[in-house]
Amino acid sequence: MHLIFRFLRKRRSAPSRETAIYRQGDVLIHRIGEAGGVSPSRGVVTLAEGEVTGHSHCVCGGPALFRDEALARSFPDNAYVGTLDVPAAGAEVRHVLRDGSATGEHDTIALRPGRYVVEVQREYDPEGERRAQD
Repeated sequence: MHLIFRFLRKRRSAPSRETAIYRQGDVLIHRIGEAGGVSPSRGVVTLAEGEVTGHSHCVCGGPALFRDEALARSFPDNAYVGTLDVPAAGAEVRHVLRDGSATGEHDTIALRPGRYVVEVQREYDPEGERRAQD
């Protein structure tokens, strides 16, 4: 989470009421402003998939996930997932199994319309940093 705060200090000079940070397992979602002009997707966007159980962290409600290369460079390798634009109707982050059913492990998160940065947490490994194993 330290990385996202470092990014914020560079991007904004004063805190905003619009600031919101969400966490679901090893996925961090941080609101950075209003949604841009990216076309919404249809259906579900997968943010991360669990290596062990096959679950996924997904966003339902027509969000658009895209890569902002300049922003991606401010994160360590493999930490930046993407930038997410949530449409006016909002969206939900769900933790689901392969068949689409809820895992019950994490609560659903309601996202307001806006632009969000999505990253996965890193964990220490004696051979170097790596994505957290969920």
